[in-house]
Amino acid sequence: MHPEVTELRKFYGRPLGGMVRRLLTQRIRSRWRTTQSGAVIGFGFAVPYIGMFRSEAARVGAFMPAAQGAVVWPTSDAVLSVMLDEALFPLPDASIDFLLCVHGLEASGRPAAMLREIWRVLAPA
Repeated sequence: MHPEVTELRKFYGRPLGGMVRRLLTQRIRSRWRTTQSGAVIGFGFAVPYIGMFRSEAARVGAFMPAAQGAVVWPTSDAVLSVMLDEALFPLPDASIDFLLCVHGLEASGRPAAMLREIWRVLAPA
């Protein structure tokens, strides 16, 4: 069962969620030093983490599983979020350079199908 998007948004709005976001953001950035000219997708509820890439990546998007629900993201600019089936990404093969899965795998109803779809859209590098 997916945690609902409203619960996740509440968690990240609280002090503990803010601390988790800060700690994980530092670790993500240390591994993804630059995403310049790349395509970045956040899957699950990755919006607390992928915003930092909007100014440098060529493309950024948030894919939210239909069972979880979706939020409009970002709220102050063109919408970059979409609600979809966790095993049917609307992307061509090998089109994504960076994919961050947050609250996606542990809540998946079809983890093998979801991981195959992630593998399909990720670029070889």
